[in-house]
Amino acid sequence: LFFKSGDIVTSSPYYIRYYSEGLLNASFGSGVDHAAGQSMAAFEGETSGDPLRVRDTLLEEIARVSADGFDRSLFERQRRSEYGAQIRALCSFRNLAIGLCDGVFTGYDAMGGAALLPQIDCDEASAWIRNRLVPERFSLSLVLPKEDR
Repeated sequence: LFFKSGDIVTSSPYYIRYYSEGLLNASFGSGVDHAAGQSMAAFEGETSGDPLRVRDTLLEEIARVSADGFDRSLFERQRRSEYGAQIRALCSFRNLAIGLCDGVFTGYDAMGGAALLPQIDCDEASAWIRNRLVPERFSLSLVLPKEDR
């Protein structure tokens, strides 16, 4: 498991395993939403498989990362990738405007994330997973086709 803004890293062993089994598809992703005093991690997507199994595999992977930590080489590769993505995002006037407005209205520095990213280490990220992504804080929402109700 490794997530960055926008998606589950498609090169992670978790994604590769469950994508190859057909449980996950290309719509599956994740993100973290921050505002002053709060944050939320979200995993979302479509599955032609069992959505409860998707939830269970996520909880199992989160438990594994909580116990063992992230794979250090995958973490470093994705941290650098996210840093590059944040730098490239500076080329989009629309994204800059949205980020700056969000920051003003929710009380955070929208431009500060890229500067902080190089300082985050693998152990710190693993501790965040261990302390924040705990099963009792999870919820599952299902949107089913009308004929399945």
